[in-house]
This record gives sequence, structure tokens and C-alpha cells, in this order.
Amino acid sequence: MKAQFNKNCTICGVEFVAKQHRRILCDDEACRYAHAKARNPRARFEAHLKTKYGLSLERYDEILAEQGGVCLICRKAPVGKRRNERLSVDHNHETGKVRGILCHQCNAGLGWFRDDPKLLRSAAEYLEKPPTT
Repeated sequence: MKAQFNKNCTICGVEFVAKQHRRILCDDEACRYAHAKARNPRARFEAHLKTKYGLSLERYDEILAEQGGVCLICRKAPVGKRRNERLSVDHNHETGKVRGILCHQCNAGLGWFRDDPKLLRSAAEYLEKPPTT
């Protein structure tokens, strides 16, 4: 007799009997669909946009097209469709309102400067006229 394993479905949590130890899903078709969707990068990105920013994938694409398909700060185009290659949604951390779509470096840079325009201007002045040493 083959070994059987009591497992819990990683999607719904229901206990089921598996004939293979590596099996992670029950027999429910909805769980299989949810698991397949979660493994799809585009579907994952779409869910991320919706839950974090309230944006549909279509609206993200519209905003990106409105700004010419490039980062609003450095004007570079995305290099790919993977997480760190596509452009990021920039938003106001206090209001949650989307400001635009930026490359990862520019978006992170704003974060490092705490989204403070005075601090960013001060940094720009420093770069343009560094103190003599």
C-alpha cells in the first residue's frame, strides 16, 4: 500500500489526503485556479496594484502612456516586465494618492529624502555647488 499524507491545502486550508508528499492543493477547482493565478506574474502585479493603490492594470497602462512610457523624473523607459525592471507606482504616503509612475531608483530616492521637497532642493544645491574643501 502506498503512503498517504494528511495535508492542508495552501489556498483554503482544508485538510485532505495526498498520495504524494509534495502535493499542496486539495481537489477543489477554485483552489487550483487561485494557485495558478498567484503564480502568474502579471496577475500578481494586477492584484498588487488593486490592493495597494486601488489601480486597475488598465489605469496603470493609461498613466504610463500619458507620461510617454518613461519615468517622470529621469525619463528612462522600463527595461523589462519583471518586478525590479518595470516602473513603480509613486504615491503620497499620507493620502495614498498616486502621483505618477517612476523607475525604482527615482522612487526609492524620493523615499530616502522622505518625500521632502526642501530636502531634495538642498541636495540639488549641494550637488550643483559643493563646498570647497
